[in-house]
Amino acid sequence: MPTVANIGPLGSWRMTLVNATSEYDVYTGPKYDRPGIPEVNPGDPVLTIKVTLRNDYSLEHPVPDSRFSNNTKYAVFIVTANLYDKSGNQIQAPDVTDPHWMPVPMPQHGLDYGATSTFDIVLLTSRRDIDHYEIEIITVASMPIP
Repeated sequence: MPTVANIGPLGSWRMTLVNATSEYDVYTGPKYDRPGIPEVNPGDPVLTIKVTLRNDYSLEHPVPDSRFSNNTKYAVFIVTANLYDKSGNQIQAPDVTDPHWMPVPMPQHGLDYGATSTFDIVLLTSRRDIDHYEIEIITVASMPIP
């Protein structure tokens, strides 16, 4: 089974990856074939990654866009994963995690300071030679992205 490569702080973000596990699976969500979202059908092969993240933003270290909000410890974030083979080559695998909200085609999660949350990342791929993956924060904001 592929393993996570980056437990701990995620880049320059004040979000910490507490745990991640993965399993080869099949897609069980609804069929999607809308613009900006890869076509995916129930039964398509996927890699499901169960991720636990902690929000480490605080009053001393506020969310990057805190000037637009009084709630500087609450973080809304979008997260995905990048897959790699044994040689370190990235494997293309579109994120098909439900729900798909437009215009942002990926789920948004929100956490208070110090809180943790566990959720799935679902990547569309038939490849079974995945060696490892890295969790990537796409963006962090103080309120949901419209």
